[in-house]
Amino acid sequence: MTRRQHTTRAGAGVASLGRRRLLGGAFAGLAALGGGLLARRAGLRFSSGQGPDAERVREVLSFLEEHGKVPVTASGDGRWQLEKIFRADDFELRVINRATGATVASTLSPDTQLALSFCPKGQTVAFLACSGGDRRFALYLLDIGTGQVTSAQTPVTRSAAAPIRWSPDGQRLLYTVTSGHSQAVVFHPQSGQWQRVGPPMTTRSEPAWSPDGRRIALVGAEQPGSLALVSLDSPGIQTLHVAEQGELCHLSWRPDGKALAATLRREADEYFSLVEVDLRSGSQSVVAQLPGDVSEPRYLGSSELLFRVSSGGDARLMSARTDTQALRSLGPATGVVNLRSGAPEGGRVFAAHVGRASPPALLEVSSGQEPVVVARATSAWVSPCTDVEIRARDGLGLPATLWRSGTQAASGPAALVVVHGGPRLQELPVWDARVQVVLRAGCHVLNLNYRGSTGYGARFERAGNDQERTLDVLAALDSCVAQLGVPRERVVLLGTSYGTSLVAAAMIAEPDCCGAAVLVSTVSLAHIARRPRSALPRLVAFHGANDNVLAPARARREIEECLGPAALSREGSWSVFEREGHHFHHLRSWAQVYSAIPAL
Repeated sequence: MTRRQHTTRAGAGVASLGRRRLLGGAFAGLAALGGGLLARRAGLRFSSGQGPDAERVREVLSFLEEHGKVPVTASGDGRWQLEKIFRADDFELRVINRATGATVASTLSPDTQLALSFCPKGQTVAFLACSGGDRRFALYLLDIGTGQVTSAQTPVTRSAAAPIRWSPDGQRLLYTVTSGHSQAVVFHPQSGQWQRVGPPMTTRSEPAWSPDGRRIALVGAEQPGSLALVSLDSPGIQTLHVAEQGELCHLSWRPDGKALAATLRREADEYFSLVEVDLRSGSQSVVAQLPGDVSEPRYLGSSELLFRVSSGGDARLMSARTDTQALRSLGPATGVVNLRSGAPEGGRVFAAHVGRASPPALLEVSSGQEPVVVARATSAWVSPCTDVEIRARDGLGLPATLWRSGTQAASGPAALVVVHGGPRLQELPVWDARVQVVLRAGCHVLNLNYRGSTGYGARFERAGNDQERTLDVLAALDSCVAQLGVPRERVVLLGTSYGTSLVAAAMIAEPDCCGAAVLVSTVSLAHIARRPRSALPRLVAFHGANDNVLAPARARREIEECLGPAALSREGSWSVFEREGHHFHHLRSWAQVYSAIPAL
């Protein structure tokens, strides 16, 4: 392995850190911050200025930094806790001794660190990082004892969404390389050797280690309803057919090695269920089939399964006994939980939770017990949200989340409609500090999940095309006018990635649909039918200098060709962030984006 230069320190009381460079990468939407940034102390005011002024950006940024400390995960033995600190232009990782509260290792980088994972029986944290958001993610290892970070000479991946999995003995790790297709890669840190294993995988499946670390279970792209069991000791793949017409996704190997838990959605199913597959006979039994998607199964011993169920935007923990078929709900009933590292064989794992009105927390989950909060981010700025259904123009119900502002801007009511990327993504009803920025400016916030979004069943996920989704965006704008009493000229549209094409199409279809629009990481707009334009809404656009979906120059050209040569003619209407890619991560970048909204 090659050692990369960046700022690290080991020992109990880490002093002020100098600054060196570590490659880092994309962190879409600042998800580890509960979906967003944090609000400034005082409410922003809407104005008719040309863009975010420097003072407003500084105020927002200062508040973001004050609230940028987030608990991430803990080691399986419970000794260490990992926290991440978001600063204006840097990202710091700290390994904390849970018994003493002392920082034992730290590393600082101008780029974010993703897919963080503790070695189960060693003193190592693995993560993925890329340079300036270019989405060429490399594998790195942080040694807790020395504080040194080294880069593994292994294949880079275009995505850091899939978790890093350590073998049970901590000798090897497994991560997913995505570049046209997804494939599992096994790496041995001590020898530096690596190998690609198994066939190409489905894009959203996650492989799993066998308890003895000698085999890997995965879901092949050509047979998404089958399990592929790959031996690391000898050639050959054992295939177990689970569902002829269906899709397997998340896997977990039973501690005795005789069965696998898998999430499965058959062709006729609306949601993913949880099944247990006997590896000798191939027989299967249903563990949990619920009105929501089951994901992230983890065995806690040989007969208890921990998993999460997503329904209506919320994702909560549940456990099931495979011997008695008993189901039990665990922990918070609302918000979103994600399972992290732990020691499942010892009956303990850790989970990250973000509530509807509470910032990120780290939970410890032990067999047979209620989850316990072991660390929590703090914020004085909380506002409850409401689930609403927007009636599309063709009558379909569209799920959305509404935050009502408790104050009103001096110039009257206003609203922000957020249009996510994807399309197979989802806006979650969770604590989001970006929302607080806008609410305190006297502006309501409506997060739309147009048809094609995930989390609402297979039929909704498979529904829609670009034209129908554009009409869904227009329906959300109609709702702001009819239900919230906001004049159209006081409604702002914000689209990210694929969402920028829907926002642009809505402006073309109905030029008076809103008063202003914000485009973040614009994608190709060439497919949108042009028509004569008179006066379009005001527009600001932000782009990453290292965006490998669409280069900045081409993105600007696409906007001007689609929306007219004067679309970005106003001062401050076009900004390019030097150390960002398609997904923005730096607090300074997001402070500029959300400081611009009140100025429109």
